[in-house]
Amino acid sequence: MPAIGSWIVNLAIGINVWLGLVFLLGKIQYPRLFSFLFFAMAYVPFQFQLVYTQTLLYYPYFFLTYIPFILWFGPIAYIVFRRYIFEPIACKRTVFWHLILPVFSTFMIIPFVLLMPPDDKLDLINHLYYDKVPVIHYIIFIACSSSILFYIYLIIRLLPNISHIKSKNSLFFALFIVTVSSIVVAGLGFITMLTHSLYLLYLGNVLISVVVLVLYGLHIRFDTYLPQLIYEIREFKKRRSHLNGVNVSRALFNLDAVMTKEEIYTQPDLTLEKLAERINLNKHQLSELLNNEIGKSFNTYIVDYRVNRAIDYLKNDRSKTILYIALSVGFNSNSAFYSAFKKVTGKSPRDFR
Repeated sequence: MPAIGSWIVNLAIGINVWLGLVFLLGKIQYPRLFSFLFFAMAYVPFQFQLVYTQTLLYYPYFFLTYIPFILWFGPIAYIVFRRYIFEPIACKRTVFWHLILPVFSTFMIIPFVLLMPPDDKLDLINHLYYDKVPVIHYIIFIACSSSILFYIYLIIRLLPNISHIKSKNSLFFALFIVTVSSIVVAGLGFITMLTHSLYLLYLGNVLISVVVLVLYGLHIRFDTYLPQLIYEIREFKKRRSHLNGVNVSRALFNLDAVMTKEEIYTQPDLTLEKLAERINLNKHQLSELLNNEIGKSFNTYIVDYRVNRAIDYLKNDRSKTILYIALSVGFNSNSAFYSAFKKVTGKSPRDFR
């Protein structure tokens, strides 16, 4: 294996060990769990380094000890992430279900590793990594990969959609894209490390180490990025509170249908409640949908539709009076129409015609 790859892996391991020691100091609080996460990110690559260099044959007591670290990493990362950014996870049952798999794996693996005779360990190591792939390898691969992908999915769900980010800083957008991409690449790197191929194992180890070094480097160079990201995540959660459980894409489709096909905006007495009921939402959900997904308030949204329809009339049908057009697109009076039209277009209806 190339020396540069080993250097990258060892550097990332060293940084993670150092950060693990730093977070290990101090009072026993939630941030102390970061220590486990850093130690896990050091131990798992170290374990796989033993495998693809075939050094594991000389240290068989390390055999399969990476499994609990991988299975514990996802739940703890998710719980710490939520606790650090939002609030404590109040439901103990939820925490229990997140931890049941790693607890089970720990109780199964540790006695298995400790009690197995060294000769049997060496024989299984040869079969597991250097011979035909046994069934146990597929079980390990499916369990670890599923856990990694599942918790990457949960963490990415907590991140804001890039279109909803309030910051207008282009550097923040670039760093945010790098962060999300790195999370995905890190997950793929971990999965690659669980394959039977020693070369892919090596590439996965180098890949995850490069991601670690890049993220740490970005954090040191752009020290305001992480606080800004945490702020964006918290704001995104507030904005999405009423839309939890709502199929946003479907709601937007239904809204577009009643506005463009049924032209519901032409009803003078149209209210937020009536429009919300028409697309099977409540008024709070519709208001949040308009503000977050379309970027307009209810009044602005309706007025824009009415003015755009009035523009079509003014351009294509000169026989209709301005008052008739105003009433036909949903305005209650000529004065209200004039005021709204000039605000949108910068001209009065008469000047526009």
